[in-house]
Amino acid sequence: MTIDELIRKDTSFNESEFISKVNIVLIKTLSSIMLDNLNSVKHFLSPEVVDKVNLEIKNYKDKNECHMYDELNVSNTKINKITEDNEYYYIETSSTVKYLDYIISLDNNELVSGDNNNRIEKNYILSFKKLKSAVKANNVMKCPYCGNSLDINSDGQCHYCRKTFDLSKYDYILDRINR
Repeated sequence: MTIDELIRKDTSFNESEFISKVNIVLIKTLSSIMLDNLNSVKHFLSPEVVDKVNLEIKNYKDKNECHMYDELNVSNTKINKITEDNEYYYIETSSTVKYLDYIISLDNNELVSGDNNNRIEKNYILSFKKLKSAVKANNVMKCPYCGNSLDINSDGQCHYCRKTFDLSKYDYILDRINR
């Protein structure tokens, strides 16, 4: 399916906004691994991706280590493929990411592996999905529980009633991430 075909079917789709979202979600996901906290990104992720990232965080915690992604920068993101089935639209993207990639010990903050002086470049393949039956979101999102305004780009949690917003009913969420 082409982007134009997707726009005809999903009238809320905007390519430049989607690319920006991909970059934000990728940066927030890598940062959440480094910070050992998925709260700022989990509303953008499918349950499977949340489980995968939590397992990665747990593996580092079990070794008392932290994976660092310093000086993180997404330099190129593009849409590779758009498909659909009866229930979802799927968009596969590729992103080139540059960062300092290293692991430190949480005992003494010393370098365990990697290079904390030279940035590397890695390619990521991200797959997003959106329900075909998704409700069209307004520019100002409201909490479905209490009606308070939500800032979807912060942590997806209502700052009034503290409930987490389920973005999958409204928009594309990250369904897979491959390095």
